[in-house]
This record gives sequence, C-alpha cells and structure tokens, in this order.
Amino acid sequence: MKYQRHFGGAQSLGDRDGQEDGFGFYQPEATVNTPERLLAVLADGMGGEAGGERASALAVDVFIQSFIDAVGAIPDRLQAALLETDRWMAKTVREDPTLKGMGCTLLAVVVMPEGIHWISVGDSLLYRIGPEAMERLNADHSLGAELDAQAEAGEISWEEARNAKGRHQLLSAVTGHTLERVDLREAPLPLQPGDRIILASDGLLTLSAKEIAAIVRRHSRSLSSEELAQFLVNAVVKKGTAGQDNTSVLVLIPRDAPGHGAEKTAFWKHRMGWLSLTLAASLGLLAYDLWQRGFIP
Repeated sequence: MKYQRHFGGAQSLGDRDGQEDGFGFYQPEATVNTPERLLAVLADGMGGEAGGERASALAVDVFIQSFIDAVGAIPDRLQAALLETDRWMAKTVREDPTLKGMGCTLLAVVVMPEGIHWISVGDSLLYRIGPEAMERLNADHSLGAELDAQAEAGEISWEEARNAKGRHQLLSAVTGHTLERVDLREAPLPLQPGDRIILASDGLLTLSAKEIAAIVRRHSRSLSSEELAQFLVNAVVKKGTAGQDNTSVLVLIPRDAPGHGAEKTAFWKHRMGWLSLTLAASLGLLAYDLWQRGFIP
C-alpha cells in the first residue's frame, strides 16, 4: 500500500492592502534516506506590509530548503530548519535596517506513513478534524493563550483574561532573535481514518471552531484539498468582518491508495494571478452561499 497525500492551500487578503501570509509544500521522492511524504509550511508575517510579506516569503523558502539539506531524524531536521530560518531573518534585517521589526510565525508539518510531526512558533493554527472530534494540535504562543491558562488555573478571572489588552501579542516569533518558545512534536502522531489536517493563519479564527469543523466534515469527501481550503477561506470572506486579517488555509487529506512506487520530487510555493484569485473567490462565495441556503448537501 502506498500512502498518498492530497494537499492544497488558499488565501484571501481580507481588509489588508497586501498579503503577508506565505505557504509552500515540498513532496520528495520517497527513498530509504528520505522517507517523508510531504512537508507543508505556513508563515504569517509581521513588520508592516513590505516587511511582513518579505518575512513570510523568506521563512517559507529558507525553511523548506534547509529541511531538504538537513540530515538526521525528522525532528532534528525540523529544528535545524527553524534555526536556519531565524538566522536568515537576522541576516536580512542586518543588511537592510529599514526592515527592523520584521518577523513571522512559522508552522511546519511533516506527514509520514506512521503519522505527523510538526514544529511551530507563534499563533498559527494546526487542527486535526475527524468524523467525531476536532482538536488543536500545536501550542498557541500568544498572550491570550497565556491569560486563558491563568484563568483556567484560577489565578485570574475569565473576565480579566478576555478583556486584557494585547491578547494577540505574540510571546514567540521568528524575528532573528532568541526563539522564546518552540512547539516540536518529536514522536509521530498517528492519523485515524477520516482525519483532515488543517494549517491556517489566525485570520481563520473569524469562524468558530464549530463552523470550521462543520465545513470540513460536510465537504471533505466531495472537494479536493485545494477546493476545501478555498471553501474555508470564502466562508471567512462571507462574514464581511471589518478589519479582517489575511487568511491562509492549507488542507492535508491522507488517503490509502493501492500500488507501489514513489512520488516525483516537487516544490510548490504559492503563486496565484489576480484574475484566477478573483474567479476562485467568486465561485467559492457562490458555493458557500448555496450551502448555507441548503442547496448543496
């Protein structure tokens, strides 16, 4: 049995003038020395429009190439790629001081036959959504998550936690400085039949967890991974939230397929022209509207 991966991603600008999220995929030829089936990387940039866009693009490119070049076990390669990405962020800012303050979140997932590994810094989202349950897999390195943990422990009230200023402040990010917090999954997390893996920037949080799970469960068997990612993005756009952040969604759909053989090596970095982006968004919005009205099961 060959364990194939079906994957795709989609983005929207929201109310922003530029796209500060970036993502990419790397699918190598499976050999004894490179047993991984897929690497997916997502970065949410910060530091102004120009700085944020450059930070996320740099992080995706450097991380994927560094992971390819690294040796050792998957967790070791993930850590090495993260450190190299942080080093390049520092180097870029040193060479261009106008980019001071540039940085990004970073989330990388490696899919293996036995399960998934991940490494993450910041507040980008990693979900596993199955037929019965939905769970966030990675740690949230935001002040809001820290405050919520304090409220859960009874150290502060829930009202204080919810109303605190700066809840979205990051406690760790890839900025070229010390990485304060890193979430690394060293042992592979096994996937169950029907599981869908979602990577997303925090713009997806315009939707509730219930809405996200409902869309994935309803459409994961009828839509491709890219179509499902676009459906989620369009659901965010449909909300029409003032000040909506950039939204990026990646969907990984594991499937068993008979036969043997290796996938060809490929490296995808997200690129979409204005016309195709507009067309995809319009069609996706129409599909979402029809689904809400009950015309699409």
